[in-house]
Amino acid sequence: MVKVCSTGIVGAEGAYVFVTQEEVEVYTMRENLLKKTIQTGAQAYAGLDATKVKAKVQDALDDSVTSARRAVKQGRHAAEDMLDEAVYCIKKNPLSAVGVSFWAGFGLGAVAIWVGLHNHNHKA
Repeated sequence: MVKVCSTGIVGAEGAYVFVTQEEVEVYTMRENLLKKTIQTGAQAYAGLDATKVKAKVQDALDDSVTSARRAVKQGRHAAEDMLDEAVYCIKKNPLSAVGVSFWAGFGLGAVAIWVGLHNHNHKA
């Protein structure tokens, strides 16, 4: 470590060297420039790290968006396949489809009437 004072410079070994005021100023300017360079380098390195982190976050976000789009597309295809399968089954067995629809409607109607009467009795 080197210390600068008004009359000289004390070196790392403890030796004291007499210098002029101009030399002290030059040494001080060099030391300040070196400190600023180190600080700027550290800031640049931190900025570089931030850029890398930003790039990684952006890549992860892009991957997530791509996965979400793929899942939506697969869900849409599955729904279309199920609808096509239902249409095929109805065309293959039309009487059975009418019967199932009739009994499903009858059952839902019966449940709706029962719930309506059940709630009406408890309110009175």
